[in-house]
Amino acid sequence: MGSDKAQLDWRGVPLVVHVAEILLATVDGPVVVVAAPGQDVPSLPERVERAVDGIADQGPLEGIRSGLEALTGRAELAFVSSVDAPHLRPELIRLLVATIGTADAAVPSVRGFTHPLSAVYRVSLLGVVSGLLDGGERRARAIAEVCTSVFVDEAALRADAALLAVDPDLRSLTDLDTPEELAAARTI
Repeated sequence: MGSDKAQLDWRGVPLVVHVAEILLATVDGPVVVVAAPGQDVPSLPERVERAVDGIADQGPLEGIRSGLEALTGRAELAFVSSVDAPHLRPELIRLLVATIGTADAAVPSVRGFTHPLSAVYRVSLLGVVSGLLDGGERRARAIAEVCTSVFVDEAALRADAALLAVDPDLRSLTDLDTPEELAAARTI
């Protein structure tokens, strides 16, 4: 992208604030924004907590570890979102929470691509995530590969009337990687 995605303007607010506000309006528990060490994070809404990766440059898996650590003892489930998900819908989060059952994770999987940064994980997976990192793993999708996971496919996503009514194109699962994608997302 060429700049910090958290700081990108999304309709007058930093993108990280936009995503945090969606989560605040959707979940009953704490909302935690995880930053890299030294990352400048804009002022966050009240009730949004800030955590910092314990180790720099370890990728999204370290961010998930830091978030799970911040939630330990305070929540059973954590919805993990990347910061660059401007079209995230509460209905997706609710569907994944309703789908997890007794599994460790509920992860969307559309057209053969899993979305580990738009998924629900049990906070009790902290030890598993730490073990993956200690073993040199950096991929977020590795969590779902080593634990009991429910993969929510496109058919299941589209079968949910609440989600389909507000997100028929499943834009909740779209992230922004280029200035062109950002510009296109702003037109929606």
